Amino acid sequence: MEEAMDNIIYSTATEIAQAIRDRQISSEEAVQAHLDRIEEVNPKLNAVVLLTARPAIKAARRADEAVAAGDELGPFHGVPVTIKDAYEVARVVSTGGTLGRKDYVPEIDAIPVARLRKAGVVILGKTNL
Repeated sequence: MEEAMDNIIYSTATEIAQAIRDRQISSEEAVQAHLDRIEEVNPKLNAVVLLTARPAIKAARRADEAVAAGDELGPFHGVPVTIKDAYEVARVVSTGGTLGRKDYVPEIDAIPVARLRKAGVVILGKTNL
């Protein structure tokens, strides 16, 4: 596990979740490592079409506070993820890959997104279709 945490961005979601629970890393560290990697490679890949960095960092800090408080944690508590733009994320532009929805901001999460949130993930943004 420790070896995998040397480079968070190459670790599995399960490994990251366990490291956060074990306090080997913080959710904020995991989120920041992934945001840094996105910044590094996304200009060439155009994989992430909408980054929600500030809300992600805030969510990571709340996740870390929950760990410190001994709260009950979901299986992917504090783990950073991106969501395909095909899925609606509450309060985040969700184009579904079409210009006709460029200003569409849903009020609620799509069911798979809601389930991921319940499991404890931190959403970094939306990815291309």
